[in-house]
Amino acid sequence: MPVTRVNVPYQKAGQRFPVLLMSDLHIGSGDCDLKLLVSDLEWAKRAGATVLINGDVADLLLPKDQKRFTPSVLDGQLSGRDAVLNATLDLTFSVLKPYARNLAMIGCGNHESSATRHHSVDFVRFLLDRLAQLNPKIAHGGYTGAVVFHFRRPTGGGSMFKIMYLHGAGGTAPVTKGMIDFNRFAGYARNANLLWLGHKHNRFVAEAAELFIPEAGDELEYRPVWHVMTGAYTQTTVPQLDSAGHYQSHWATERGFAPQGHGGVRLWLVPECYRNTVRVRCEIDLRSSDRED
Repeated sequence: MPVTRVNVPYQKAGQRFPVLLMSDLHIGSGDCDLKLLVSDLEWAKRAGATVLINGDVADLLLPKDQKRFTPSVLDGQLSGRDAVLNATLDLTFSVLKPYARNLAMIGCGNHESSATRHHSVDFVRFLLDRLAQLNPKIAHGGYTGAVVFHFRRPTGGGSMFKIMYLHGAGGTAPVTKGMIDFNRFAGYARNANLLWLGHKHNRFVAEAAELFIPEAGDELEYRPVWHVMTGAYTQTTVPQLDSAGHYQSHWATERGFAPQGHGGVRLWLVPECYRNTVRVRCEIDLRSSDRED
């Protein structure tokens, strides 16, 4: 399982370092909300944030995918193209190109995995090869893996903030919203400060906690462990009739999916002094997707 390491030099305790967690962009889908997607990426660019993408960067529902493909699933920019995979790569690159310097990792989701199985292509690898002309340091993430932020001061010393991610599996979980998945994940994902899931297109943050035995001292220590599920950049509810008044099929509508939260999650990592050591505090912003800066 791949581990991506991000070095963060800092001058003093209390500095805030922004990070944008994203998943399920589904670029190339007719339902992709490019306005929201670009809005989040523009925030990252202005803030100097590190951007991590936990799979399904592109939709990749191709004409040979008999189970789910209909002509209306494609973004209008892909319609009428025989080489839909090439066109999706061009579109995804054009969307992410202005923000390449902010990107640190792009992982794989079930849509990329399906393209690998059925079409023998690693879409993320192709995308990273394109983006390498702008930022060769973007890591190829996995379906599951870790991102470790190493905070170091010029005078020595520092600390780490560890994120374990899994794209996710299973259905949309309309009742539990995916909370059970975090309980399963936490059962084997040890020593992480933040557990991150996508896939289910729900969007929420919960603060859990761990008690652990310190190396010295006579008291157990408490440590927060964040559970973050990033939402999708697709619409659950769309018009059911096209411009000519004809019904058009829609995956989520026909399965009775409820409306879901959209977009990524912004967080700030803040190194602080604690008992003569440095620890990294996490602050999370989960305002609505139409949030103002």
